[in-house]
Amino acid sequence: CSSIAVYKAAELVSALVKLGAEVKVVMTENAARLMSERIFQTLSRNKVASTLWRDVEDWKPEHIALAEWGDILVVAPATANAIGNFANGLAPDLLSSLYLAFTAPVLVAPAMNCNMYAIHSASSCCTSYELQYVRTFICSTQFDDIKIRWCKYRRTCRW
Repeated sequence: CSSIAVYKAAELVSALVKLGAEVKVVMTENAARLMSERIFQTLSRNKVASTLWRDVEDWKPEHIALAEWGDILVVAPATANAIGNFANGLAPDLLSSLYLAFTAPVLVAPAMNCNMYAIHSASSCCTSYELQYVRTFICSTQFDDIKIRWCKYRRTCRW
């Protein structure tokens, strides 16, 4: 799944680079359907990682090399699908595999429809023992002013 909040990730990457951070972007296949990898490659000044199956430059699989490289993993926006994968130890894609291999702190910024967050399992995943046990910090969500039919959309924390 993907989140329209992916555009905010571009703002975050740009801001971090301006502050002097070296940023490597990992995109899911669905995120790449909403925004081009080239945008993030240009903003981060690094190649975008998006699949477990791309040829690697050295002997390490990409998720392992990225896990060893990073000081912090920021998952923004974090979809219900990604959070569910993290909480349940599933690794169907590069992002989830990276999360499982990552030993440094992780910041997760949930971004989804309010019903997906409040009523269903996404919010329980955010408070699950699995996520709290493993160095994961959940950024609180806020209701946005955009009303869509019966509820308001959740927005990610302000970056």
